[in-house]
Amino acid sequence: ALRRNEAADKFQEITEKIEAALTDISYNKLEISEEVQEQIELVHAQFKRAKAQTEFADLQLDLDIAVAQKEKDPDPAILKRLSEKLHLRTINDLKKESSELHELVITSDGELGDSFEAVSSLLRKLKDCVLIDNPEVASYESEQVSIKHRSPVIPDDFRCPISLELMKDPVIVSTGQL
Repeated sequence: ALRRNEAADKFQEITEKIEAALTDISYNKLEISEEVQEQIELVHAQFKRAKAQTEFADLQLDLDIAVAQKEKDPDPAILKRLSEKLHLRTINDLKKESSELHELVITSDGELGDSFEAVSSLLRKLKDCVLIDNPEVASYESEQVSIKHRSPVIPDDFRCPISLELMKDPVIVSTGQL
């Protein structure tokens, strides 16, 4: 959402280049069937419309993001609108977005700079908003965390492939099978 205007500008630029390329093609000199020429003309017409049509930015979204980033405790109504508009309505949605953000940081070699801090801060505020709206989720989440700490996850390789029980004295044959 923070970079959507940049992406939209790039798409608009590419659309204009494709439309210009299709304009320069002389279809009469090419040996193509009439059906193919009609398809190309249809695509060209669609690119002309797309070139002429510029989408209006979502000014309310821009304003809400700016307020949520600037204020320490933004209005819950603003956070609720952001949550709905960005489709981050549940804790799971926020977890997915957070993990995607971390993947982006890893793949970008930390070149995100201030964007990472801005998005992280916004995700924390949205998480607080979602937890306030759904207090039962907060108690369930804390219960799940305490359960996870009590029981370790046993890898499948440590279980018998037939009975699926934990192997106590595994034997490995020369082929490498258990």
